[in-house]
Amino acid sequence: MFADKNKKDKGSNQARSKEDESRSVYNGYEEDRGRRRISGATLRAKADLTHPLLFGFNRTHIPVFYNARKVISKAKISYDTPLIFAKQELLMTGYADKKQIEKLEGTPVIAVHRVGKGKIVAVNTDANFRAFWIGTERLFANTLFFTQAIDSRKDEG
Repeated sequence: MFADKNKKDKGSNQARSKEDESRSVYNGYEEDRGRRRISGATLRAKADLTHPLLFGFNRTHIPVFYNARKVISKAKISYDTPLIFAKQELLMTGYADKKQIEKLEGTPVIAVHRVGKGKIVAVNTDANFRAFWIGTERLFANTLFFTQAIDSRKDEG
């Protein structure tokens, strides 16, 4: 009735039913799921040090701890993306599937979205991760205290 756990189908994550090519073999689920997530890698981000949200930073490349699988949308105004994932040499330490790295390259780590008379700051990393990752906690503080320093105009012209 149940498959023997010790008998694994070689290449199970790639195995497909002959009757239905769109159906995956269940014992490949965990491996496939793990490939779609970056769990605890250090990624290189490129900073615009002139932006108020990066006040106090002095290096143009900032290592960020990434533990997710989401990509945040780019800001409508090009000045509103002060920190982006590097386009080259993104993975600094840890493991991440090549497809996931390619998906993140050049996307925002921080993006400011203007809504009505206010601003929403989207951050694609946990800057305060369990108080474990020292260095990016300033990003969190800057989003709280320096958002008002961002010019309120809604266009680039």
